Amino acid sequence: MNFLQPYTRYPLMLAPLAGWSDKVFRLICREFGASLCFTEMVSAEGVVRDNLATRHLLESDREDRPLGIQLFGSDPGVLAAAAKKVVELAPDVIDLNFGCPVKKVVRQGSGAALLQDIDRMVGIVRAVKDAVTLPVWVKIRSGWNEDVSLDVCQRLEEAGVDGITVHPRLQAMHFKGAADWSVIKKVKKAVRVPVIGNGDVGDWRDAKRMFDETGCDAVMIGRAARGNPWIFAQSREHLEYGTMPGDIPADERIDICTQHLNMAAEQFGERKAVKLMRKHISHYLKGLPLISELRAQLLLLEKKSDVAKKLEEYKNILGEKTTSAANTGDNHDRISSWAGE
Repeated sequence: MNFLQPYTRYPLMLAPLAGWSDKVFRLICREFGASLCFTEMVSAEGVVRDNLATRHLLESDREDRPLGIQLFGSDPGVLAAAAKKVVELAPDVIDLNFGCPVKKVVRQGSGAALLQDIDRMVGIVRAVKDAVTLPVWVKIRSGWNEDVSLDVCQRLEEAGVDGITVHPRLQAMHFKGAADWSVIKKVKKAVRVPVIGNGDVGDWRDAKRMFDETGCDAVMIGRAARGNPWIFAQSREHLEYGTMPGDIPADERIDICTQHLNMAAEQFGERKAVKLMRKHISHYLKGLPLISELRAQLLLLEKKSDVAKKLEEYKNILGEKTTSAANTGDNHDRISSWAGE
């Protein structure tokens, strides 16, 4: 059974983004059409030891579905035990990370380091498949220092994996250079399980092009979703109806940013939310006028209400700036004062 089918005709997924894809961000992406969302990458050792920080990474609720939980580690037994434990949280998919290029992960023999030991990868998949009845996916890169994607994917399919996400860069590339989508295409032709494409999907045009060029079953969007949950709605609109989405108005970007702030405060508490939202706000409002001035002011604020007020002020100032440019410039002094000019 193709378990992608129930989600949508064109599945668009939120990638497991370390430091970004918490429950609040996932819920916002779902609001804009993400078909399936993944938790941040979670340590299997942390799950087994019931680590407090790990528990926080796994926080979810019934609205946060369908959900994939991504685990990383290098010991088949530990990963199997962790998978068995997170099943209690009722996810839809268990995902195994075989592609993270970050040094602190690779040094543990986890993530992309496993691309140097395909036998161990096979052993991990078999151990996890024996431990749970849920679908088990893997997320891989093309290889360590050479492309081994075909060998890896065919062997993992034989081991029983239910889906494969391919990020077509080598470990050494990290996120530099272009993702080679031809790798996704050849993997798709070589295996029978669903193949999810990932890498260099920066907007709705790229999502369409990845489906067309690779034949993948789904597209996973990562970094481009930061501050831009609209990428899911725009991509779906274009894929389903052929429409050409336009730019998102500044006031809408600010409103969703404020919604994110309120949801984060409810989930994490005011102090943590205010600190966490600094990076989100930078991405939501990237490219808008006076953003540098706004960031400088936000760094001084510690209360959610003050941040929300500052965002509302900023929205009004942008409206005045637009009016001023269109008319006589009567609002220039107020705008200059707000910006600290």
